[in-house]
Amino acid sequence: MKISSKTTRNPRWQEVLRLTTVNRVESRGLLDLTPLPEQSQVTLGARRVEFAARPVVQERRVAAVHLVLRPVETSETDRSSTRQQRTTAALQQVMTVVNSTLDLNAVLDAIIDRLHNVVPYDCASLLLNEQGRYRLMIARGLAEHTEAVLAGHVNDLPTIQSLLKARGPIYIPDTQSDSRWLGLADDGLVRSWLGLPLFSRRQDEILGILNVDNHRPDVYSVEDIQMAYAFASQAAAAIENARLYVEVQRRADHMAALNSVSATVSQSLDLETTLTAALDKALEVVALKLVRSACWTKNLRS
Repeated sequence: MKISSKTTRNPRWQEVLRLTTVNRVESRGLLDLTPLPEQSQVTLGARRVEFAARPVVQERRVAAVHLVLRPVETSETDRSSTRQQRTTAALQQVMTVVNSTLDLNAVLDAIIDRLHNVVPYDCASLLLNEQGRYRLMIARGLAEHTEAVLAGHVNDLPTIQSLLKARGPIYIPDTQSDSRWLGLADDGLVRSWLGLPLFSRRQDEILGILNVDNHRPDVYSVEDIQMAYAFASQAAAAIENARLYVEVQRRADHMAALNSVSATVSQSLDLETTLTAALDKALEVVALKLVRSACWTKNLRS
């Protein structure tokens, strides 16, 4: 029997190995095994098994570990409950970030990272609406060349156009049999694609789009899509809050500059002094915007 690297990195599995190979004692219990990709194209997540592991000692050394596994059947209700728990936990983690900071970069990072706890993905990206055009803001798992190509063509992709027209989630279970999938530079690796719109609170604008790629076909169930969409709805609220904070800060900077110029005018009627003060404050505002833009670009690249 083959066990995937994800399973061998599991802390529970590491403990079993320690007990059998170091302490040389038998170990029993439950374990979640992750199936190998080539062995299953549709199974999601891990399979729970009951195990018994016993060390085989030869010449005072552990020569092997005798492992017996028995599948533990789980009901659909249990699986559904587990998915809901993962989604709730992921949303709580995103909201923790939002409550601790309204920095948009941090919020986007939290969304794309916690999405993996809701639906497993090989690649994911997040687009934001900027004056009617969607811009790639953050990505996970994409090759640098693929990310560059996606950034340049994202608004022209049939998948994105379909999502905007449908105003709802779009799922392509097999990209090789769907004409809407162009593939760009992914070399045929992406087999399943899920697009999730991020609606504003008033539901009148799609603030952004979450792209979810998987290298296995037909990988997401109806419930997976529902859970992902619920997560996307809360993620949109977090993004809207962060954007509102950025806008409030921008207006506050402008008002502070205007108040400073007004105070200078009140103190001096000299035209040159007034114009110099106005120019200095204007340059401060522009410099602040440039610094924020530079920090934004640096965070995206890192």
